[in-house]
Amino acid sequence: MMPTSNLILNKSNTSTNPAIIQNDCIRILLLEKEMIWLHSMESILSVQSDIKIVGSLVSPILTIRPFEQLEVDMIIIGLPSLTDSFQELKDFISELHVQPQVIVTSQSADQQSLRKLMYSYLTFHLFKNQIDQLTTMVRFLYYHSCPLHMLLQDYRRLKQEEKLRILTKSERSILEMVSQGYKQREIADELQVSLQTIKLHINRILKKFGARNCQQALKKLQNSEE
Repeated sequence: MMPTSNLILNKSNTSTNPAIIQNDCIRILLLEKEMIWLHSMESILSVQSDIKIVGSLVSPILTIRPFEQLEVDMIIIGLPSLTDSFQELKDFISELHVQPQVIVTSQSADQQSLRKLMYSYLTFHLFKNQIDQLTTMVRFLYYHSCPLHMLLQDYRRLKQEEKLRILTKSERSILEMVSQGYKQREIADELQVSLQTIKLHINRILKKFGARNCQQALKKLQNSEE
């Protein structure tokens, strides 16, 4: 039996009359496999004055066919797992006649799929537990027509932020000071704590990054490929 789909189309954006079409906002198409996440994205995007949802679809199968006549600036695709759905996503992107900007959200993803998504298909990814950052990413991609290397730099920054999430506020501060060349004694004096406390924090940082020393930890942080 073919799985059912739930299609929502904004009729005000289907007109082919150029005098009626107004492109004064970012036109978004939502494709999602889970209804609860579709509602989450709609609740975030629908209240933005410069963003308009022109269509949305809940379906276990990725398809653009119901929306082929729509003019869209960006497609946001929601998946339970990027890893499990990567081939389907790859086929979907390759079938697009025009190439709108694409953001993929998922609850899980492996590093290899993330790299392929970004470097091979120039498609951006957002974990669903970071869905509150969706509008920021939408506006950044739409309003900044910057060279690819700048996009990749921003991608690496986002990946670094993701890695830093495993650290506590104190550990992040200490690692930042290490990156600036501070010695352990200098960090202790600056933060007004004991040297032993700094050593304990650094040992925890190294353990979390799987590193032998601070320089290796910093290298892993800076390398978005790992």
